[in-house]
Amino acid sequence: MDDFLNDISKLVKVTAEEYQQAKQELQTAEKLRLYIIVGSLSLSIAIATLLAIYTSRAIARPIQAVTHIAQQVTEESNFDLQAPVTTNDEVGILATSLNRLIQEVQQLIKAQKDSNEQLEVYSQILEKKVRERTQELDEKNQRLELALAELRHTQAQIVENEQGK
Repeated sequence: MDDFLNDISKLVKVTAEEYQQAKQELQTAEKLRLYIIVGSLSLSIAIATLLAIYTSRAIARPIQAVTHIAQQVTEESNFDLQAPVTTNDEVGILATSLNRLIQEVQQLIKAQKDSNEQLEVYSQILEKKVRERTQELDEKNQRLELALAELRHTQAQIVENEQGK
């Protein structure tokens, strides 16, 4: 029985040692699990931050380019500028629409300029015709004044002849 008790004591001792070893391994595993969780969380945050920065830049850059072109066109009245169309999404559609608007305004300004030049030509023609008509009227007035002067002179002679008779 002493052997049996010794065996049981050894078994209890070995079990206690294994329990302590298992407890240490569990603590080590829990620490490792905590490190993995913290590392995964940190890595996820870093990746999410980088993706957010990349996405915001990918969206913001084309919009900033379109905005810059729109400001330049309005400030400098330079209708030869065109916004770069780099994508086919909403920003690309916006850039294409802005480019068409710039071209339409450029065509309207050209048409207005052509109309102004044509009006200037018409104005010069009209001024020339007014000068010609004014000159014609002046000449007719001079002839009328000469004829009137002759009539007065003739009337005066008739009156003298009548008085002299």
